[in-house]
Amino acid sequence: MKILQRYITGSLVTTFIITVLVLIGILCLGNLLKVADLILNGMAPWLILKFFGLLIVKLLQYAIPVAILTSTLLVFGRLSADNEITAMRSCGVGLSTIITPVIGCAVILTVFCLYLHNTAIPTYNYAIRNLRKQIGLSDPEILLELGEAIDLPGYEISIQGGKKDGFYRKVIVKQLATEDSPPMDIFAQKAEIITEPGQKGFTFKLYDGTISENIDRENKNITYTTFGELFYPIDLEEYYDENTHLAKRVKDMTRSELITYRELIRMRGLVENLGLERFIALFSILVPGRLDEPLHHLDDTPMKPGEAAEKISSITTKLHKRLSLSVACLTFVLLAIPLAIKAHRGEKSIGMALSLAIIFVFYIFVAYARAVEDSPGHYPYLIIWFPNIVYGIIGITWITKFTKI
Repeated sequence: MKILQRYITGSLVTTFIITVLVLIGILCLGNLLKVADLILNGMAPWLILKFFGLLIVKLLQYAIPVAILTSTLLVFGRLSADNEITAMRSCGVGLSTIITPVIGCAVILTVFCLYLHNTAIPTYNYAIRNLRKQIGLSDPEILLELGEAIDLPGYEISIQGGKKDGFYRKVIVKQLATEDSPPMDIFAQKAEIITEPGQKGFTFKLYDGTISENIDRENKNITYTTFGELFYPIDLEEYYDENTHLAKRVKDMTRSELITYRELIRMRGLVENLGLERFIALFSILVPGRLDEPLHHLDDTPMKPGEAAEKISSITTKLHKRLSLSVACLTFVLLAIPLAIKAHRGEKSIGMALSLAIIFVFYIFVAYARAVEDSPGHYPYLIIWFPNIVYGIIGITWITKFTKI
């Protein structure tokens, strides 16, 4: 009995490791050109290796659920096609005995993914951002993340259209208000980066855009200016200061930090009339501990009606997403076992196609929940659990049926 279980476990673990390595290799391909540019720019090899190491940890969140689903389908599909499961059951070995080690592996991976999603990946996300800061001295383009708003001292930069033919598309640069200058928003259809050796910053060469400047904030007197070509310097002297620490974003927070941040927002919504400093002092008394990093996300601007509820819904959805992606390791296995057994010798390709469909449907729900995460009325934190519930019910039903045969 133990020999059979070791045989199945060994096959599963070997296939799983190979599949994880292949998936991570594929996911890393998109960064090879960037690494080549960094090498040509004289980047230190140890920085590049460190960047790749942190990136691999981040990619595990996608690779592990897909790998355990694929490896379970391959292993049990082969056992079924070679009639090994039929032979085991004819010798009196029940299906529950056959699948016990596989379920055990899935539970271990689920626990590991809980740690990965709630602690390791947020920590490494923050570490990657700090590493980008180091690498940015040699290649400022590494600081820009496509499709996300990047907070830099005095600026917020967002690239919505990706990068094509060496140009960034649909670039938005927000210059924050200071004592000497009002806030200013710049939108350009495309842009390129100009750098000089030793420069702590870079220059945006912007094309075909609009500048909106709020000269009189009290009366909301906004002026608009169009341009065909504009050179706009981004000064990052403060950013590269060794004493400057990056503020954590939501994706950089561990589970405990996210829960603390959510409670801060909930309490701020209740005590909006209090000054921010008094609010922080009050909450620091009620909730002891290090709250300095999450507090970087709060400012003293009044919240709009319903904004606190939207932020709370968004954070709650992110917390449930981390749990759902972890539990997916178990539900994928529960569904993959009977699916692989059901497939006959000539239907392995169908089983693999179904596995792709399973993954596709799962991430469709994840993407939809993310799209409506700031809409409490859509219950996004429940939507994200729907595929896990359905897959788990179908898998347990099929396994129960096959056990009785």
